[in-house]
Amino acid sequence: IFAIEGTQTGSTSSFEHEMSQEGFSASITSNGPLLGSVGSFDWAGGAFLYTSKDKVTFINTTRVDSDMNDAYLGYASAVILRNRVQSLVLGAPRYQHIGLVVMFRENFGTWEPHTSIKGSQIGSYFGASLCSVDMDADGNTNLILIGAPHYYEKTRGGQVSVCPLPRGRARWQCEALLHGDQGHPWGRFGAALTVLGDVNGDKLTDVAIGAPGEQENQGAVYIFYGASIASLSASHSQRIIGAHFSPGLQYFGQSLSGGKDLTMDGLMDLAVGAQGHLLLLRAQPVLRLEATMEFSPKKVARSVFACQEQVLKNKDAGEVRVCLRVRKNTKDRLREGDIQSTVTYDLALDPGRSRIRAFFDETKNNTRRRTQVFGLMQKCETLKLILPDCVDDSVSPIILRLNYTLVGEPLRSFGNLRPVLAMDAQRFFTAMFPFEKNCGNDSICQDDLSITMSAMGLDTLVVGGPQDFNMSVTLRNDGEDSYGTRVTVYYPSGLSYRKDSASQNPLTKKPWFVKPAESSSSSEGHGALKSTTWNINHPIFPANSEVTFNVTFDVDSHASFGNKLLLKAIVASENNMSRTHKTKFQLELPVKYAIYMIVTSDESSIRYLNFTASEMTSKVIQHQYQFNNLGQRSLPVSVVFWIPVQINNVTVWDHPQVIFSQNLSSACHTEQKSPPHSNFRDQLERTPVLNCSVAVCKRIQCDLPSFNTQEIFNVTLKGNLSFDWYIKTSHGHLLLVSSTEILFNDSAFALLPGQESYVRSKTETKVEPYEVHNPVPLIVGSSIGGLVLLALITAGLYKAASAVNNAEMVKIKARDLHDKKKEELLKQLDDLKVELSQLPVAKVTGSAASKLSNPKSSLLLTRLKKKTSGNSTRARSTSPWACDPRRLEPCVTRSPNTRRS
Repeated sequence: IFAIEGTQTGSTSSFEHEMSQEGFSASITSNGPLLGSVGSFDWAGGAFLYTSKDKVTFINTTRVDSDMNDAYLGYASAVILRNRVQSLVLGAPRYQHIGLVVMFRENFGTWEPHTSIKGSQIGSYFGASLCSVDMDADGNTNLILIGAPHYYEKTRGGQVSVCPLPRGRARWQCEALLHGDQGHPWGRFGAALTVLGDVNGDKLTDVAIGAPGEQENQGAVYIFYGASIASLSASHSQRIIGAHFSPGLQYFGQSLSGGKDLTMDGLMDLAVGAQGHLLLLRAQPVLRLEATMEFSPKKVARSVFACQEQVLKNKDAGEVRVCLRVRKNTKDRLREGDIQSTVTYDLALDPGRSRIRAFFDETKNNTRRRTQVFGLMQKCETLKLILPDCVDDSVSPIILRLNYTLVGEPLRSFGNLRPVLAMDAQRFFTAMFPFEKNCGNDSICQDDLSITMSAMGLDTLVVGGPQDFNMSVTLRNDGEDSYGTRVTVYYPSGLSYRKDSASQNPLTKKPWFVKPAESSSSSEGHGALKSTTWNINHPIFPANSEVTFNVTFDVDSHASFGNKLLLKAIVASENNMSRTHKTKFQLELPVKYAIYMIVTSDESSIRYLNFTASEMTSKVIQHQYQFNNLGQRSLPVSVVFWIPVQINNVTVWDHPQVIFSQNLSSACHTEQKSPPHSNFRDQLERTPVLNCSVAVCKRIQCDLPSFNTQEIFNVTLKGNLSFDWYIKTSHGHLLLVSSTEILFNDSAFALLPGQESYVRSKTETKVEPYEVHNPVPLIVGSSIGGLVLLALITAGLYKAASAVNNAEMVKIKARDLHDKKKEELLKQLDDLKVELSQLPVAKVTGSAASKLSNPKSSLLLTRLKKKTSGNSTRARSTSPWACDPRRLEPCVTRSPNTRRS
């Protein structure tokens, strides 16, 4: 009883070579064939090497290595030859589920493991395919390709590791990975590997890699060109899909074999295995195209392109000779005379430019197309070039570009084999036609540049005011043509470049071409600066020219420049002339900072006071002001108050006090000011205003070290106002006025235009005398009048109440009379019933009958019945003679058919 794979126990025996599956892989060595034996020793695996003396050698890592259980060593094999020393490589794709590749070397007749490489992903089957590659065909192996066809990624499946052979005692490791196209996670890329040989003629070995699981198991084969002696190109040059040959083909690329010429054309062929099919793919001859373009003359003459005005010229610029040659890149047995190809090529002058500077005389356009059949020979043609207009850009040469396509013609003698253009062939060619320079006999241009700047009439920059700052830059060239002229302006970080505008070129009647090239930050001087560079009329700033352009900057309202703005300009060119004092300029501009402060008279101020002629006592007066810093800067300020305290040597405002609403650090000092006018009576008669123009005032100045942004505080002027000073005028009152003002350092700060009145304010109190009147007569008269009015109101109310009571009594009497009449009628009815009850029932005779037949008796009985039932039927009666109990007169009931008596 033998253990089955994965079920080994201590009580069962182990296989040795009974389930070896010898021949699972095969390689040819110099000693003989090497056959893989994946099932040997419980599928640890190994390989059998058959020598020429019929000696069989079993090669494996060790018979007692438990880590190799189920490793499948020998699943793939390859042979390495280096300096005539042979090594063997075996793959074990199930080693610890990640895979292993082992290199064996012979040591005194025994093959021993020399080095190894492990896989990285569980289940990737690393080592399932191997391929040794001699990149330069010198007989020495340069690298080993190791396939991991089940390596999984989200968008593609399988990969191949490129592992150059180690040199000396260096560690063997893989340096690159090859992948197939995206979109095939089950593609099994790397399931088969083979060497093709040099199929593109670059003298480097190329390889083919199979991916049989791509496109729902239809399969594909990838071709990778050699890149160097120890590497392959990272991207494939060709992808061959199985569906191209037959829609029903399955697992195309499951096995590969290449590097042999089976068609006898001198080119390597490739055999590709699929399910139930074998396909032989032929290599094609590879062609390359070479092109040369030469101009005559070598440069465009200045007399051709230079002009003073923009006029149509259409001058001959010269000629260009274009030569094409097709060359075969591969070595084969094909006759060179049989190889032909159709070449379509396009010529374009100044491709990509919106404004062309030259065109072909043949087509009157800057493009030209032609198709020719080429063998392996050269063909040439000469084309004439025309310049249509004056050239603005005479620095960059005219570019002539050639694009082409090549289609090989089929070779009938070789089964319609068709040549192809090399995948890495150059697809376009360019040539340059430069312009002659205006640099004198020495051909060295020496410019003479100078630069100046101005603030365009602005004498002071106010930061926080207008949001832009305009500057003018003037540049002159007093020498020869200046190439690649550029101006760089350095400015503080508080400025930001916005736009520019240039003056007009007197020759072209158009504005000079001034274009900002770049902006950056740099360190210049004491702090960080910004810089902007402008290209001046690129590519040439002509000799003896002057250009002026205006630059607009945005000014950051929070910026801080100190007390002056410093700007620096430098001009340079590609002429590589040395810098002089004229190529630099520095502009200094005084700077002030905009502030926005407001002082207002508060509503809590006392606006009115009055007094009598006999009352000469003082009253408390209070004027309050509110100060607000609405700007974006803190600054030291002084607040000044003017208070009238005396007129005509009589005290007006006694003991004035200045009270701040907050604990502000302030230092106040007081001085007394005399009025400018001595004739105060005439002044007050004209204008009843008592202020510092007519009265002696106290000037109180309080210095605040810092008035912070968005800070608000109140100041109260308080004191005692006496009335001895009051002077009568025709106006009947006087206005007592105090005022205040905010002072600041006007050399560092500035108010915006129109805001001067916001830092001043005043408060007025109207002072007015009045007469005292005796209130006793008014009180007595009012009291008597009130009593009389009260009596009249009382009498009227009494009469109204009596009328209401009388009406109620009338209603009560009427109700009593109605009830009395009702009782009398009921009594008469009862008497009549008693009288009738005494008569015999059988017959009625005598007076009783006469009574019953008496119409009056009958009428009385009818009335009584109606009287008794009237209360219940009255509401439903519609007769015009119905009795209404609400009436005071007696009811009389009559029939409509009875004549009224």
